Amino acid sequence: MNTTFVKTGVEVGDIFVSSWGYDQTNISYYQVVGITASGKSVKVTQIAQKITEHGRGTDVVFPVDNAFVDETVQTLKLHDVQWRENEEPYYAIKLSNFEHAYLYEGGGNTQTSWGYGH
Repeated sequence: MNTTFVKTGVEVGDIFVSSWGYDQTNISYYQVVGITASGKSVKVTQIAQKITEHGRGTDVVFPVDNAFVDETVQTLKLHDVQWRENEEPYYAIKLSNFEHAYLYEGGGNTQTSWGYGH
């Protein structure tokens, strides 16, 4: 079988972030722990978050590199979600029917505080 390697720019150690929830906002972070031989999929595992600001109803959270929530590793296909032609690809992964994660670009993310829906 002849498989073409796809260069995505995604590397081991990169972080994906998802924002999901119903009547609340949850933030989950996933770290890339491997890339398939073809380069079309990544192996990710969920990592912990830290709260840096606690407000009335919202928290600002950041990922904690290498702080793995458990040993579960998922192999997920990378999807180019860039909608403009002639621009660099922008990759996402589909975790479930209701959760997609996008490359984390730094800075904090806002989620619903504990007690306000969590």
